[in-house]
This record gives sequence, structure tokens and C-alpha cells, in this order.
Amino acid sequence: MMHNIPDYILIGMLLWLLYMSNSSTSIACLVVAVSMFCISRMNAIAEKRGRIITLMIILASLFFVLDLVLDIKGFIIAILGRRPDLTDRVSMWQMLNGMVVNPLLGAGYLGFWSIDRLRIIWDKLGTTLINAHNGYLEQYLNLGYIGVAFIGGIIINGLIKIYRYAYLDYPSAMLRLCFVVVAIFYNYTEASFFGINNIWLLLLVGVFDISYQQNIEKIYYSIEITEN
Repeated sequence: MMHNIPDYILIGMLLWLLYMSNSSTSIACLVVAVSMFCISRMNAIAEKRGRIITLMIILASLFFVLDLVLDIKGFIIAILGRRPDLTDRVSMWQMLNGMVVNPLLGAGYLGFWSIDRLRIIWDKLGTTLINAHNGYLEQYLNLGYIGVAFIGGIIINGLIKIYRYAYLDYPSAMLRLCFVVVAIFYNYTEASFFGINNIWLLLLVGVFDISYQQNIEKIYYSIEITEN
């Protein structure tokens, strides 16, 4: 018990900082990550390690369907103490979507936020906005559908790698899965699919191959082929 005291102190500090930040997005991401860790420890999931990703896809699809019928997203936003329009983000997204330069290619990397366009946006919103506060919309504005597809490809490829890695190092795979899922959720109300920032780096850590993983996979597949 005594050797866990530093861990408890660190957790307490992190929770205090989270409270002080008053960030609904961060709180929601924490709840999602902790819930995933708890689900991954269930015997029915841990025994069939690839089930966690299958379950995640099923839950995401179920959430999408129920949200269309019951507006679950609005209920969650209300629980987090935020307005249904996400502090005017919804109206802002609609305005930015109407200013798309090229749906397929976008305006170029960070090209949407030119000085002339910034002046128009600031005049309409009455505030100094420098990004779309939505990672998917940000990609669409700058790189069009190709940019959004690129991010989608990174995430899907990462989930496939995590699925395979779950049979080799389950705890590490679950940590990487949480990184990816948190990045997916975080970018709904913030934009982090570019530049140097914590969420973008966490996503890359979650989806990239590492030499240790590649060596273990080679050994694993060699044993599997030999046994067959």
C-alpha cells in the first residue's frame, strides 16, 4: 500500500489540474479512456483480445444510431454543463463550411486561414478565431476530402495494427488504443490533426509501428507457420 502513495499523489494532482482547466472535452476524453481500460480487463474481452476493437466499433455505431433518434449527444453535452451549440461552435462550423474553397483539395496546408479570410471571419464572429475547433473540419478546410480521408486512413491502419498487437502485448495495445480513441473524440471540439501538439503526438504513438513490435510479430508468425 505504501509503495503506491506516489501514484495516488500523482493521480490527485492530475485530477486537480483537470478540475482547474474546466475543460469538458478533457473530462469526456478521460471518462472514455478509463471506461475502455475497465472494459478491456473484463474476462470476456481479455480472453478474446481482438474483441475490444470489434466492441468499440459496435458501440460507436450504436451511439450514432441512438443519437439520431434520442439525441444522446445533446444529453451528454448537458451533463457536462455546456450549451447545446457547444459555446457557439455549431454556428461557427456552419459558417466556416460555407466558406470552403475546394471540397476535394481544400485551400492547401494551413492555406484556409489567410489574412483576408481571417478578417472576414473575425468580423462575422466578433472574436479572433485561428482554427475551426474541429479537427475533421480543419482538415476539410485546408486539404478537402483528401485530407479527411488521409486522417481516416491513419486511424483505420492504426486500429488494424493494434488489433494484431493485442495478441502480443495486450496492456500496451490497450494503451495505444486509448490514445487513438481519445484523439478521435478530442478532435470533435478541438483541432489537433496538425502541427506539434500532445494529442497529435499521442495519435502517432498509437498508430505507428515500433521495432520491438515488428520483431515480436515476426517471431509470432514464424511460430504460427511452423505449427501449421
